[in-house]
Amino acid sequence: MPQIAAPPATGADLDEFFINAMDNQTGELPPPEAPPVKPARDLALIVADALFAAALQTCHADKQIENGDVIIVEAPGAEWLRPVLEAAPAALLGWHDQLPRHCGEKTFSGKLPYAVFDCSNSKDKSRDSIVQEVAEEIADGRTIIIVTPDIVSAVPSALRDSADHILELKAPAADWLNGVLTEATGDCNIETGHDIRFDDIKPEMLKLALRQGQSPNDFLRRLAKLAASARRSDQGSKLKLDDLHGMPELVRWAKALAADIAEYQAERLAWSDMDCGALLSGPPGVGKTLAAQTIADHCGVAFFATSYSSWQAAGTGHLGDVTRAARAVFQDARKSAPSIIFIDEFDTIGSRENDSKHSEWWRAIINVLLEELDGAAAREGVIVIAATNYPGNLDPALKRAGRLDREIEIGLPDTDSLQQIFRVYLGDALPNTDLARLASLAAGHTGADVAAWVRRGRRTARAARRDIVFDDILHEIVGETAEHDRAYLHRIAVHEAGHALLATLEYPGSPPSLMIGRGGRLGGETSITPVGKRAITSNLVDRMLMLALAGRAAEDVICGEISAGAGGPAHSDLARATKLAAMAEGAYGLGSTGLVWADMGDAEQLHTQLNFRPGTEEAVRRRLEQAYDAAKNIVRAHQSVVAKLASALVERIVLTPDEVGGILNDALPPAKPARPAAPELQSLAHKVTNRCKSV
Repeated sequence: MPQIAAPPATGADLDEFFINAMDNQTGELPPPEAPPVKPARDLALIVADALFAAALQTCHADKQIENGDVIIVEAPGAEWLRPVLEAAPAALLGWHDQLPRHCGEKTFSGKLPYAVFDCSNSKDKSRDSIVQEVAEEIADGRTIIIVTPDIVSAVPSALRDSADHILELKAPAADWLNGVLTEATGDCNIETGHDIRFDDIKPEMLKLALRQGQSPNDFLRRLAKLAASARRSDQGSKLKLDDLHGMPELVRWAKALAADIAEYQAERLAWSDMDCGALLSGPPGVGKTLAAQTIADHCGVAFFATSYSSWQAAGTGHLGDVTRAARAVFQDARKSAPSIIFIDEFDTIGSRENDSKHSEWWRAIINVLLEELDGAAAREGVIVIAATNYPGNLDPALKRAGRLDREIEIGLPDTDSLQQIFRVYLGDALPNTDLARLASLAAGHTGADVAAWVRRGRRTARAARRDIVFDDILHEIVGETAEHDRAYLHRIAVHEAGHALLATLEYPGSPPSLMIGRGGRLGGETSITPVGKRAITSNLVDRMLMLALAGRAAEDVICGEISAGAGGPAHSDLARATKLAAMAEGAYGLGSTGLVWADMGDAEQLHTQLNFRPGTEEAVRRRLEQAYDAAKNIVRAHQSVVAKLASALVERIVLTPDEVGGILNDALPPAKPARPAAPELQSLAHKVTNRCKSV
């Protein structure tokens, strides 16, 4: 049965509603120790092989490399250029017996049937000579391998246009670390989890982490520490605390934390007076993980990222291994104090109050966490930041004083914050571009969405052998327009226009953005940014129900009949409205059923309440019907402007808030200051994101 997210009882945005050796006692001499394992190959070459393996898996049969081809290989960064250069002939052509030797920007290979070029120098004076040398090698019948850290800026356009294959080495095959561990230590079995990402690894780290005769766990621990340090350094050069747009409360807390850590290190502040724990809550993609990394960098302390899944991956996955891995993270953090531990997906751990067949398992894990968290003195020097999408699912003891007692909500960014987030991820690209239109179209989305759009836009630009342009990002947000019958598109547009009308009346001065046929899919989308917060009242619930059902009402009034567009899955208009009405009647104490509370946390509980309490079901149905009739009356009163808005949407496919406001404001009363919705009702308002379904 589909899960319908419950609106929180109080204080949270409704955005979430609507992410050993034994002693020798024999008297005999002990056997001689085995000689230490020494890597036979450069560990960076092992990783380079894995990079090529992952990239070549994406090649289709009709694009196999043939003799005489020109191949351009984009390394994942300048630091990986040398390993990629050395690994390329064997990985691409199977030549293992003789590797090329470097000579300036070209690596000659004697009489071998290939030539490898280092194209990392983007200076114009070298471009003509590289093109000429490549042309000469092609004339000799050799296969050409060009390795570069940046195909757009470093490779001459003539070579890009003549290439038969372009390989982007983005990330190595999934088992890359196993290959490194086996080569470095002779073993890839590890006892503890890790959070090592390839993006944080540089070739020199592999050598710095290496010791003679070490275990794979020792190697991994050193490598993780080097990676964490590099990650903080990189984040420091790319992202500052003030770049965390849309999360002002967290930024204020982080700045105060940094000041306290400095005082603690100067021995002017006792650790017991520190605010040494925080719980970050909010929907997926709002940047909780990135924020934790940025905070650690700003504070200048060691950073240990972990999660239940990494503990479970340690060892055999038995309970003892899981709890041992959890304790190991805290132990490592204490050794590097002051430090920050970041526990992602904290709600995975659950609560001891849940009665299930696995309750003993979770009880043991939570008890370990409580022991590690308990009291500032027990973990002096260690700040713990945890992230969750569902704070209500946590064991209450984890949030008690001295543990993770400070909860900081991170909501979806508003359009101003989205505009700033676009600039952060674009960097120096598109310097004179007004990003307000992109931010308007991105309303209702997260910083992670912005990062993905920019990343895919850059990929499009690379494939076209040019710099990124505005339309690359716009295309990623809007997608391809679906080819549908015009009458069908008109119905979808009418549905969205109905939502837009009620949203503009509820939030004067803050019109929504509208889309239809996004990404070639059926359906439409209305994204609303509500303003502020206020308490839930019965009247406000009814207005939110009208907003949720306004799309169906517009179809009824203008098209003459309804479709299934408002119903269907758990995130549909009708599902959300039903849930909200049921909460008002059976949990908020705002309905005809009186002072009664029932748990409606998921779809199954809601189904039970509606089916076994006929009075509640009737009250919910009556409330929904009244809201629907009221929505229809409003649409009838403004039928001409709804029709005008729908026609504009069919023509343009996408309408920004300014464009929607321009159409609606002429026909609506003068705007008053935007009325904030209740915290628990803002998800319905923020994302009356409706995807119509064909009947």
